[in-house]
Amino acid sequence: MFSAAFLMIRDESDREFVSELFVKYEQMMYKIAYNILHNRTDAEDAVHNTIIKVIDSLEKVRAIDSKETEFYLTVITKNTALDMQRKTNRLPESNKMKELDDTQAVFSVEESALNKIDSEKIKTVMRSLSENDYEILFMNLIMGFSPSEIADKLGVSSNTVRQRIFRAKQNLREELEKEGITNDV
Repeated sequence: MFSAAFLMIRDESDREFVSELFVKYEQMMYKIAYNILHNRTDAEDAVHNTIIKVIDSLEKVRAIDSKETEFYLTVITKNTALDMQRKTNRLPESNKMKELDDTQAVFSVEESALNKIDSEKIKTVMRSLSENDYEILFMNLIMGFSPSEIADKLGVSSNTVRQRIFRAKQNLREELEKEGITNDV
């Protein structure tokens, strides 16, 4: 996958730079893409397309502070995967059943179907949030970044990030309630 994009680079130092980025961030980019696309092949394509975008804007990427590189690649990968999803005009897992592993085998087929429907609704509602709310929740809930890590990446205080996460979660909760999804059991 990487070799075709790698051939686009003419300068040896640029090849080395891109190779280092790929080795260091490949798993992170794949995880982001897979969380959006829910398909191994599509996720690999998204990572490949992200690398091509990095190669196309190599000077810009080199100019980024090294601690911001991960955040930059996160955003590019997420946007690339979302673009791929929009182009195919489909929602992830819309026609697929989730594989059941041994721990899930206890649940009935009906419960699995209901959980899948709720999961799809939650994903749809989350994507309908403002870009700022989606971004902060994506970094916190999906990527697992702590408020301190997010603050470092965004260049704001940890308290600001905590407030943004709190407000984004409130907005998400309100939107979920409008869709009839509550945490009542």
